[in-house]
Amino acid sequence: MALPGKLWKLKEWLTVPEAARHLSIMFGEEVNETDVLRLALDGHLKLSINFVNGTSARRGGNFLPFDEWEKEFRSNNLWDDLKPIELKDKKIGCYFPGYDGVIVHPDAPTVTDSTNYFMQPEALKNDYLNKCSPDQKTAILDAAIDAFVGFAKMQAEKFGGKVPPSFDSFRGEVISIRDVWDIPMLGTELIDIEHKYQQLTGGPEVTLCCMDGPVVEGKNGELYQLQESMDDNEYQSGSKAQLRKIKENIAINKIKKSKAEELLKQHKQDREKYLKARDSKKHSDDYYPAGGLPEDGVLVVRTSALTDLQVRLEKESEAEANGKATVKDGIGNKERGTWLKIIYLLADKLADTNRTAYLKNDGTFNLSKFEEVLKDQAADLLGNDARMGNIGHGLSNDNLKKIFDEAKKLF
Repeated sequence: MALPGKLWKLKEWLTVPEAARHLSIMFGEEVNETDVLRLALDGHLKLSINFVNGTSARRGGNFLPFDEWEKEFRSNNLWDDLKPIELKDKKIGCYFPGYDGVIVHPDAPTVTDSTNYFMQPEALKNDYLNKCSPDQKTAILDAAIDAFVGFAKMQAEKFGGKVPPSFDSFRGEVISIRDVWDIPMLGTELIDIEHKYQQLTGGPEVTLCCMDGPVVEGKNGELYQLQESMDDNEYQSGSKAQLRKIKENIAINKIKKSKAEELLKQHKQDREKYLKARDSKKHSDDYYPAGGLPEDGVLVVRTSALTDLQVRLEKESEAEANGKATVKDGIGNKERGTWLKIIYLLADKLADTNRTAYLKNDGTFNLSKFEEVLKDQAADLLGNDARMGNIGHGLSNDNLKKIFDEAKKLF
């Protein structure tokens, strides 16, 4: 059902099913919930989430334009910031905390002793990396910075020329947030949406995991990492979540009253210890990155995001109609016609240099022979392997005839 104009202006967001119905009208074809999720996963549509009951979150950095991010990253990351990790083959990899990826530089030393350096980056750095020569240190650091800058550039292509902050930046105090926040597809939220999509389409189980937690984005570009309290962790001794698990276990396994009372008494003691330890530290220290988006969060699409998609598609259609380059087709209709003319004239000139070589006995043009010459010329320019590779793709007799016939019509 189409949304009335006035009602559309009043609505700030739609549920995913409502968004699907709106897109069906906009596209003139059926669009369902899975299509909306796929558009979001592929970066065509901004998805949001409504925290109906609120949730806990920790403030982090902001997206930065790539040039600004690179300048800041290169100036802020020095030798002391580089962390080592021992790999399976005893080689030492290097990384910057908060950023994904590890690089292995040929100048980096190899671990030669039997010390277990797991979770001991400082000891590993002192025993090996810090003993490298100044030139080696410079080479290792420069290579690490260049590698992470290269990765950030690829990320920027996904996020409209901007680079997301490192997950190490989410160090703010834990606060409560509610209402609608955008989903940047940066952390665990990406896996959650992919999981939901695969469930709805009967796809495979999503086994990917992410320890960075889900991230949401505010209207002004501020990023927050969702948090969970240790009190909601069933593996935390003395937590409320553990108590729920104990009671559930008692009911399901029909544990005897005496044993059940013993379990509940033990939890009461553990609870006192947990609360005492929690009260002795900062409120935010009892929180850690959430395992995923909250179950009571409702996926929505802002009406502004739907409008942006519509405007973008209209501009692409207009550009295509005007013969301008488009992402989808590479060249527009006018450019295509121009290139066809050029191709035909060049081909005709090539054939004219030794026209008898391309004539059959009856005097007609030998297109098959011309096809062979084109491939031979490509092989001479690009190497002998070109004849068997992609350069020969599309130069079949039938394709050449179609191209030449189409080109002739343009004159």
